[in-house]
Amino acid sequence: MTAYNLDTTLAVTATTSPDGGRTATLDNTLGVTAAVSTGLDRAIGLSTSVGANLSIGGTTQAALGMGTNIPTAVDVSTAIYPTVGSFTVILDLTAITSDYTDEGVSPDRQPISCFVTFTPRLRPGQTIWVPGMGIMLAPIKARCDADGILRTIVGGTGVQLTANTSVLELDQLIYDVTFSSVIFNKQDQIIDGFGFIAPTTENVTVDLSRVDKLPLPAPSWYPSSN
Repeated sequence: MTAYNLDTTLAVTATTSPDGGRTATLDNTLGVTAAVSTGLDRAIGLSTSVGANLSIGGTTQAALGMGTNIPTAVDVSTAIYPTVGSFTVILDLTAITSDYTDEGVSPDRQPISCFVTFTPRLRPGQTIWVPGMGIMLAPIKARCDADGILRTIVGGTGVQLTANTSVLELDQLIYDVTFSSVIFNKQDQIIDGFGFIAPTTENVTVDLSRVDKLPLPAPSWYPSSN
């Protein structure tokens, strides 16, 4: 029932069931292991220079096509659990200080180094229930490096936080931003913290210098870390 067209310099292992019903064609310089089971009603076309392992179930109806040099990975968990989207926050901290030994008499600008903590303003123990799982939003710690730029603890520029997308079913999500180990002008300093409202859209960038800043809640709002 089934024909095989195997082109130049092709290494193929093909197993086709009696009811495959169509031609399995595999193109140049392609290494493929294909297992086609009963009920496959369309051809399988795999283009030049694609490496793939295929296992096709019995009720597949449409063609499977893979273009040139396209690596493909499928995360099965996304089909089971909803995606919880994120957004990126950025920040640049600078201090204006006394003029030192540089040319001119204008005040100097110095980067501020510190740790930055982003704490979701949720009740202690509050769990966000989405289909298939319960989510706890933990505080996220980051840092402003010696150049004053916000980075993750391991060094990546910008920090990703969970967005208030519809899957969370929250009326509002606020992050409280607090600063510690602040250093500029050659001594320990203090920066006032603030809250801001998380966006409801994922994959956006929020500049913390431009957000509307909310007052922090009383310290008793958060459970003790001791």
